[in-house]
Amino acid sequence: MESKDRLLRFQGLKGKSVIARTESERLGTIEDLLFSPEDGRIGGVLISPEGVGARLGGLFGQRSAVRGDSIEAIGLDAIVITERIALVDADRLDRRGLVSASELKDRPVYTDAGERLDGMADVIVHAADRRVQSYAILRSPERGVAAAPGALGREVLVPVTSEVRIGREFITVPAKYVTHQGPTPQA
Repeated sequence: MESKDRLLRFQGLKGKSVIARTESERLGTIEDLLFSPEDGRIGGVLISPEGVGARLGGLFGQRSAVRGDSIEAIGLDAIVITERIALVDADRLDRRGLVSASELKDRPVYTDAGERLDGMADVIVHAADRRVQSYAILRSPERGVAAAPGALGREVLVPVTSEVRIGREFITVPAKYVTHQGPTPQA
């Protein structure tokens, strides 16, 4: 898969490096991804301090963040920002209209037709567009059909759209999307 078409799972990105290109410094590791549920735009990345980020910890407290528009690239091994000055205190990042990828994991999911799915497994990031493209949702084998012992449900990809509703307790997705199959995201 060409890098311009690369799809990455947030769970695979979590814990990877955040680096400042200009200073060639590791600022910390990816802790969380904040994005707009309306269009998938990444609004920010929360960073656990390590390396230079830990030395700057007194400046920002325990965690720092970078706004989504400061991200140059999202790769298999790191998120790249232009320079260290793009770091902000995580508590000062404007989170209005954004949801947390970490908080969505394992949240119950229902279709608008009333079917309960197994839950949110992950969010899928389109690396080149620097957007969350879809939600990876687990769906059990058909009810009433015996599954092999230890068999897991299948994963369906639901596109990020305003039709998906994210509440405090659960997520509602249009039933028409639960059979959507797309390219397999990389770890």
